[in-house]
Amino acid sequence: MNILIIKNDGLGDLILTLDLIKKIKKDMHNVDIVLSKNNGFLIKNSQNFKKYIFDIYGSNYTHTKRMSKNDKLNLIKLKKKNYDLCIVLRRYLNDEQVLILNQISTKKLILCHQYFSSKVKLNQTYEKIYVPKNLVHDTDYFRFFLKKINLIKGDKIKTKKKQYVDKKYLILNLSGERQFKNIDSLNFLLKIIIKNYKSKIYIIGKTIDDEMNKKISVLLKNFKIKNLINLWSKTNFNMSIKLINKAEHYVGFDTGLSHYACINNKHSLIIMDSGGNHKWFPYPEHLNSNLSYWTYNVPCSGCNFSGQLNKCFFKIRYCVDNIFLNKQKVSVEFSKFLNKDSARFLNFSKYNHFISDWTLVNREKKILYFLKENGEIIISKKNGYKLYKIITNWLSFIIKNKINFIYKFKILIKNILSFFNYFKIRD
Repeated sequence: MNILIIKNDGLGDLILTLDLIKKIKKDMHNVDIVLSKNNGFLIKNSQNFKKYIFDIYGSNYTHTKRMSKNDKLNLIKLKKKNYDLCIVLRRYLNDEQVLILNQISTKKLILCHQYFSSKVKLNQTYEKIYVPKNLVHDTDYFRFFLKKINLIKGDKIKTKKKQYVDKKYLILNLSGERQFKNIDSLNFLLKIIIKNYKSKIYIIGKTIDDEMNKKISVLLKNFKIKNLINLWSKTNFNMSIKLINKAEHYVGFDTGLSHYACINNKHSLIIMDSGGNHKWFPYPEHLNSNLSYWTYNVPCSGCNFSGQLNKCFFKIRYCVDNIFLNKQKVSVEFSKFLNKDSARFLNFSKYNHFISDWTLVNREKKILYFLKENGEIIISKKNGYKLYKIITNWLSFIIKNKINFIYKFKILIKNILSFFNYFKIRD
């Protein structure tokens, strides 16, 4: 059977499904895959596995960018092919997937999206597979889908055994847009790492935020430490992965390389924002238990509803930067992390009951999933109480933080809308 898989999204999204894709029996199928630029190195071409790498029709797609010559050539090649089956491994079906789908000739198109986010109309008829809402993590979500359409068996993916001997160095990955906005937070984290870790420290990563890029570059130049190796904005994904493979410890934010470190069983500390963390928590136990999370839960965490660059309302990202207000706790907890004695989940704020992008709802039974203090996701039917906590947490948050008057009410409205959005059935 000739199969086309469309997976033209971010590095982390591909990493979370990579082992699933590789489980498809290529001795029985000819498999083509559509990928975003920079992700192609993760999959090798073989006799039955051909990749089409798109520049513009990929992650961070915007309609204002003109299609590249490479993308035009790829579309011409795909148009000439006739597939028996086409699938899209996406929960959000966006313009960049639909634009490609409208050019494909396939006998059957099967989708599993939760949300049709594309402004472009899909001209293809398709079959829809509904995945149970309790499958929070992407790996569990797409394993169900691929098993349901008989492309893989139902075996659980296990944590990879170490392929490399750990060397005495720590990776601090500063890539990703959901990180610090206050450079003083990074300054303090670096001082804590240098104080507690005497072996080599590699700084890797890059950001599309020009202002933050300049601030990080200036700050790192001021650290004249022999064991600090500054590779900021000097590495690509391939180089970074090679460094992560042999690292003793990894520290990073919500980004693809952090997923790579976790799935490859690196001792990892993930500093998270409050929104959109369904890809992180709960991280399946069968994948990795060798990681710790830090976050500062805030009642403004409807990041996917903000409509702002980098999906944040503020100049200061409270959900990350406020972690580092408690300097004593950060110092103690980082030392515990190095000694592999830290808690799995640490919330540095008192806000545990509010609606964020990582809460889910079982729409059939109208049951709300929410986060307990220890990071466990549990089920509740007390939605009236939840709405009450949203409002009281909002009041507490705006009183304690100097926030623009307009944003005060925007946050509350967005939280309430996100609360009711979970009860709205979307195709």
